[in-house]
Amino acid sequence: MIDFSFIRFKDNLADALNVGNSPIASVVYYDAIHLSPNESYLQITNVEGGISLQNDFTALLVDCNGNTLEDVTDHIYTEEITGVDGNTQLKVEIVNIGTDYYNRPILLKFFDDFVEYYSNPFILTDEFLELSTYFQYKNYNDFRGISYSNADVYQSIRLNSYFLISRDISEISDYYQISREATISARVLYKSFEDYKFDYIDRFVYDRLNVVLQHEIIYVDGVRITNKTNFESGDLIDKTNLFETTFSVTKNYADSLSYSFQVFDSFNIIDFSPSGLNTLCDLDVSLVVTFNHDVQLETGFITIYDASDDSVVKQFTEADMIASTNTISIPNLDTYITETGNYYVLMSSGLVTFIGIPNEAIIDPNEWTIIIGLGEYEESEYNNDEYNVGCVVVANVFNDKFNDKFN
Repeated sequence: MIDFSFIRFKDNLADALNVGNSPIASVVYYDAIHLSPNESYLQITNVEGGISLQNDFTALLVDCNGNTLEDVTDHIYTEEITGVDGNTQLKVEIVNIGTDYYNRPILLKFFDDFVEYYSNPFILTDEFLELSTYFQYKNYNDFRGISYSNADVYQSIRLNSYFLISRDISEISDYYQISREATISARVLYKSFEDYKFDYIDRFVYDRLNVVLQHEIIYVDGVRITNKTNFESGDLIDKTNLFETTFSVTKNYADSLSYSFQVFDSFNIIDFSPSGLNTLCDLDVSLVVTFNHDVQLETGFITIYDASDDSVVKQFTEADMIASTNTISIPNLDTYITETGNYYVLMSSGLVTFIGIPNEAIIDPNEWTIIIGLGEYEESEYNNDEYNVGCVVVANVFNDKFNDKFN
């Protein structure tokens, strides 16, 4: 069984570094797989015998000697599936690693208490990203060892190829009309191919891209491919493991696909307070927003509005906020909301981030509402001083006092 994953895992470093280079290649490069530190990618494993990790596994970036460069556990999300051979495989989503390692080859390393795995080398950089191409692909049915029927996701990868030129190879059919003694053009069969070039590619990536181009659904830089060709390899460049090649595709620009998370559970607000019905007496001291992941405070606004006329009660910037683990808070809320009434709160996008992913904005006035009503006190808590405070009037207490005085 051949594992055609672009991010392929082996249980030792030596096997991970072996990407099938020619024995005459004395200078080896690993930059045909060109990931961006600010993008996300998904690959499905096809490890011989299967692969499984504990929930508390650790993910590292390491160099080709196995030295640790960075802990990226927060950026790696996995989900187990059953492979076509019945073994456990993984959907692996790499989310916004963030660090640019330029042209230095690096590997992913996964380990838990029982196992460890290394990926093949790749580069992680935004340098010369314009000379690379983003691929997304899937199949309707299981294909080349990948259980798409169980995974049901798009795989994705970025490779060091770039658009080169368009070629029009339209075909015009014609016929000869005897009455006019002329050749007549009947119709045009329009065909246009776009050529993409690899200035250098290695055997490992070449084999896998050929498999990608055999998939039923393919998007190149977000645009659907309707026709494609297998491509031939060139001669090795000097004593390296690299060669040039070009592949051609036709595109349907009316069919596009943007990236959406498929294993990562997104970055969302899970709670905000205060909300709903409150009184001035029991109003929370702080305005608090809670997220499903730890947050990094960036720049932006939280704004409280008076719902009666949509006027701004108070706008807060990041300088007014405190970030702690997965929450942001604004203290002394009771100094800004001092009257009964209806309020709503809006929040800008990008106020906080998690691994480079910005929060979504709150723009709907009906999403986060705060209603300040009249409060309730027991009769034993009632006194004349409290009676004139907006949060202490209760109908049955008021009626009892009224009846005592006038009956």
